Amino acid sequence: MSAPANSAAAPPKKTAKWTPAGGFADLGARVASSAALVALALGALYIGGGVFALFWLAAAFAVNWEWQGLIDAERRAARVAMGGAALAAGA
Repeated sequence: MSAPANSAAAPPKKTAKWTPAGGFADLGARVASSAALVALALGALYIGGGVFALFWLAAAFAVNWEWQGLIDAERRAARVAMGGAALAAGA
Protein backbone atom coordinates (compact mmCIF):
# COMPACT_ATOMS: atom_id res chain seq x y z
CA MET A 1 0.00 0.00 0.00
CA SER A 2 1.17 3.49 -0.73
CA ALA A 3 0.65 6.63 1.29
CA PRO A 4 -2.04 9.11 0.21
CA ALA A 5 -0.85 11.41 -2.57
CA ASN A 6 -1.27 14.65 -0.62
CA SER A 7 0.46 13.51 2.60
CA ALA A 8 3.97 14.17 1.24
CA ALA A 9 3.04 17.65 0.02
CA ALA A 10 1.58 18.85 3.32
CA PRO A 11 4.04 20.99 5.28
CA PRO A 12 4.70 19.94 8.85
CA LYS A 13 2.71 21.78 11.48
CA LYS A 14 4.53 24.28 13.66
CA THR A 15 4.58 23.37 17.29
CA ALA A 16 4.66 25.81 20.15
CA LYS A 17 8.14 26.71 21.38
CA TRP A 18 6.92 26.82 24.95
CA THR A 19 4.01 25.55 26.89
CA PRO A 20 2.50 27.75 29.57
CA ALA A 21 2.50 26.36 33.08
CA GLY A 22 -0.99 27.75 33.49
CA GLY A 23 -2.45 29.99 36.11
CA PHE A 24 -0.03 32.00 38.17
CA ALA A 25 2.88 29.55 38.18
CA ASP A 26 5.43 32.15 37.07
CA LEU A 27 3.93 35.15 38.83
CA GLY A 28 6.75 35.44 41.36
CA ALA A 29 9.44 35.56 38.67
CA ARG A 30 7.46 38.11 36.66
CA VAL A 31 6.91 40.37 39.68
CA ALA A 32 10.59 40.16 40.65
CA SER A 33 11.79 40.98 37.13
CA SER A 34 9.34 43.86 36.79
CA ALA A 35 10.44 45.27 40.16
CA ALA A 36 14.06 45.11 39.02
CA LEU A 37 13.23 46.85 35.74
CA VAL A 38 11.26 49.56 37.53
CA ALA A 39 14.22 50.16 39.86
CA LEU A 40 16.59 50.42 36.89
CA ALA A 41 14.24 52.78 35.04
CA LEU A 42 13.90 55.02 38.10
CA GLY A 43 17.66 54.99 38.59
CA ALA A 44 18.18 56.01 34.97
CA LEU A 45 15.58 58.75 35.41
CA TYR A 46 17.28 60.04 38.55
CA ILE A 47 20.76 60.08 36.94
CA GLY A 48 19.38 61.45 33.67
CA GLY A 49 21.31 62.50 30.60
CA GLY A 50 23.23 59.85 28.70
CA VAL A 51 22.42 57.09 31.19
CA PHE A 52 18.70 57.73 30.70
CA ALA A 53 19.07 57.66 26.90
CA LEU A 54 21.18 54.49 26.95
CA PHE A 55 18.73 52.73 29.26
CA TRP A 56 15.82 53.36 26.93
CA LEU A 57 17.90 52.53 23.87
CA ALA A 58 18.70 49.17 25.47
CA ALA A 59 15.02 48.70 26.28
CA ALA A 60 14.12 49.42 22.65
CA PHE A 61 16.70 46.86 21.46
CA ALA A 62 15.13 44.30 23.84
CA VAL A 63 11.63 45.05 22.54
CA ASN A 64 12.87 44.67 18.95
CA TRP A 65 14.48 41.31 19.80
CA GLU A 66 11.31 40.04 21.50
CA TRP A 67 9.05 41.25 18.69
CA GLN A 68 11.15 39.50 16.05
CA GLY A 69 10.88 36.31 18.08
CA LEU A 70 7.12 36.67 18.45
CA ILE A 71 6.43 37.09 14.75
CA ASP A 72 8.74 34.12 14.03
CA ALA A 73 9.45 35.06 10.43
CA GLU A 74 12.47 34.09 8.36
CA ARG A 75 15.87 35.83 8.57
CA ARG A 76 15.46 36.90 12.21
CA ALA A 77 19.09 37.98 12.57
CA ALA A 78 18.84 40.31 9.58
CA ARG A 79 15.59 41.83 10.85
CA VAL A 80 17.03 42.32 14.34
CA ALA A 81 20.11 43.98 12.82
CA MET A 82 18.01 46.31 10.67
CA GLY A 83 15.82 47.24 13.63
CA GLY A 84 18.89 47.83 15.78
CA ALA A 85 20.47 50.01 13.12
CA ALA A 86 17.29 52.05 12.85
CA LEU A 87 17.18 52.48 16.63
CA ALA A 88 20.83 53.46 16.81
CA ALA A 89 20.43 55.95 13.97
CA GLY A 90 17.50 57.58 15.75
CA ALA A 91 19.37 57.86 19.04
